[in-house]
Amino acid sequence: MEITVISKTTDRALLKQFGNFDKVMDWVDGAARIGEVYMTSVSNMAANVLAKAAKTPVSRLNILAHGSFIRVLFGNDLIEVRNFRKFEPSLMLLRGRFANNAFVHFQICDVGLNLVLLQLFAKAFGVPVVAGAGAENTLFRFNWKNYVKCDPSGACTLNVKRP
Repeated sequence: MEITVISKTTDRALLKQFGNFDKVMDWVDGAARIGEVYMTSVSNMAANVLAKAAKTPVSRLNILAHGSFIRVLFGNDLIEVRNFRKFEPSLMLLRGRFANNAFVHFQICDVGLNLVLLQLFAKAFGVPVVAGAGAENTLFRFNWKNYVKCDPSGACTLNVKRP
């Protein structure tokens, strides 16, 4: 089962750090998808994904959110390497709910430049995480730069094909 999660941020101060694109992007992201779920926080994302999947293993988890080479914004939760441990327990709720050969696709600007953050996410989820190193076009579903894949083991591969 493929699940797409779209971030809904209500904290305007957080949005300003990412150019305040949320209102336009939420509409575009939602209009271009069918059957998506939304998140207002990391714990809300985990709960919504688990509810959507029920007992079906997740083969691909697409996460659409704002980001940079330093951090990602999941709802109103700003996640960086330095505070990752705070969110790790909620992310780990999804571990074991993925199918064989599953992966998480971050459709998030620039986060592919932060290998350490991607490694932390991959370890928490227990499956590879793929992300682009440039601006993300969520409407046409591509990143303007190369993709990176980090495995739960910590190994990262640069210049992988778009998933």
